[in-house]
Amino acid sequence: MLKISRYYKPFIILILMAIILLFTQAMCDLKLPDYMSDIVNIGIQSNGIEQVAPKAITEKGYELMKIFMTEQDKAYVETLYHLENGQNVYELSENLEKEEVEKLSHIFAVASRTMLNVFSQMANMAGTEMKSIQNTEELDFSKIYEMLPMLKILPEETIEKAREEALQTPESMLTSIGLTVTENFYREVRNRYFEYSN
Repeated sequence: MLKISRYYKPFIILILMAIILLFTQAMCDLKLPDYMSDIVNIGIQSNGIEQVAPKAITEKGYELMKIFMTEQDKAYVETLYHLENGQNVYELSENLEKEEVEKLSHIFAVASRTMLNVFSQMANMAGTEMKSIQNTEELDFSKIYEMLPMLKILPEETIEKAREEALQTPESMLTSIGLTVTENFYREVRNRYFEYSN
């Protein structure tokens, strides 16, 4: 062994580099399925939106979503969002832990589904049908905001029933609905930004 070592000693750095490169290649091969999954799930299906909890949301959108949250969830959300001065937009705090983002995203996903359930109940009472959110590319928030005064005085039992139904929805469907609602909030924020910049 000692005799052999004198032959590979001059090449020890090259040997170590080869081992490191092989290890890096193996790690990249293992991560490749995850990257492909992210491309499909986030890049294609979710239009690049990584989380349900919006990083920015208009003041009226923020007010709307809180109607469909529990008091405990509202209190949690209020600790993580701050109002951006002059633009009437709430922004999510930066550098949050992964667990905080996941909890927040779940809250917004449940609130989104609860909101749709309430609208569905209201549509049924009015004798009309409501389009499924999955088939709706754009929500007209301007019309929904007109309903804010009425939504704020809805009986708690109505919202609670809608929330219970939302909690029975599979997590993947909750996430899908939440991402669709968040995408529309982003579109609204983007339009608001262009209004201010012009």
